[in-house]
Amino acid sequence: MPNPFSIGIVTGSDFCNRKEERETLLQHIRSMQSVVLSAKRRIGKSSLVTQVLTEIENEDILPIYASFFKISSEQDFITTLATAIARSIGKAALDPRPLQEKIKSLFGRIIIGLDLEQDKTVLTARLGREIKFDYLLEDVMQGLFGYIEKNNMRACIVLDEFQEIAELPNSKNIEGTLREYMQFRKDVCYLFVGSKRRLLLDMFTDKRRPFYKSAYIYSTREIAKEDFVPYIVGQFSASGKICSTETAGLIYDTVEGYTYYVQKLASLSWNITNTECDSTIVKKAYASLIEMEEMSDFVSIWNGLPIGQRSALKAIAKSPALSIYAKEFLLLHNLSASSAQKSALALQKKDLIEEITKNIYKVTDPVFSAWLRDSERAFA
Repeated sequence: MPNPFSIGIVTGSDFCNRKEERETLLQHIRSMQSVVLSAKRRIGKSSLVTQVLTEIENEDILPIYASFFKISSEQDFITTLATAIARSIGKAALDPRPLQEKIKSLFGRIIIGLDLEQDKTVLTARLGREIKFDYLLEDVMQGLFGYIEKNNMRACIVLDEFQEIAELPNSKNIEGTLREYMQFRKDVCYLFVGSKRRLLLDMFTDKRRPFYKSAYIYSTREIAKEDFVPYIVGQFSASGKICSTETAGLIYDTVEGYTYYVQKLASLSWNITNTECDSTIVKKAYASLIEMEEMSDFVSIWNGLPIGQRSALKAIAKSPALSIYAKEFLLLHNLSASSAQKSALALQKKDLIEEITKNIYKVTDPVFSAWLRDSERAFA
């Protein structure tokens, strides 16, 4: 029997609730209203967006998904967006024409290549040399606009990890140029999605930025315990194993309801359960979870931080109830008020910490926080 828990993107029967968020996003999309969707890293926003796009596939709305997580230049932005548009048009359920016919004259300056990889046709965008960004973006957007007009459709463009463009040298040009295309179309809406919440929200709430007040601000949090616990119990039951409501609640509470970790801890617990999952199994699975995350994620995050940010992050993990300016906090962790403030701003920008109340922070990732508190493991 395959493991019923997934740590990747889930849709359909594997998707757990989020009824309110789904209905809200669908309402905005069907009304062609753009939305900024901010959420913590690994909280399930990609699954939420994918589920929503799946639900509009057979409507008159073309769903387009582009992730900018790995972009490092304006050219990367264009190729990512152009490829995403071409792929969506290639799969468009309401357009029965062959793939090549759909995309052969989609763009003017950009060539969409068809490559065969492992018996699959892969689309990639190729840019002409020395063509200015503004002309390339115009080519992409006009190609999309022309397609949806010809086919009497609308479009929803999901720009995942959109805040990454703020890190590019000429980011203001991208923001300003893209904003121009947003203003005059009533048949295209955008979902700006991101996990570096401060960076993303600054793009839409700063009066000096092109996207200021151009989209609804919406956020999503952890799935509620009353929704997740029955899901865990049901997944165990459907696979022929037992997990009581109490044990499922322990799985949820151990990782503070953090979506990715709930799924992963449930998955690891399921792996070592013969018949019935109990607290001993959950504790053993949690130890394995920390070891896995240490090797795959935590060490690289830690090593990538300057020494001052390391000290502040570890201090916040150990004293989450104290203000970073409190004398007790500063003395306990040998920090100055200025260094604590500077580090907190940098860590919040990276979404490694979040402010609970004024000047009181906690580490965003609960398992990372547990790892940071375990000095012998992490800092020996």
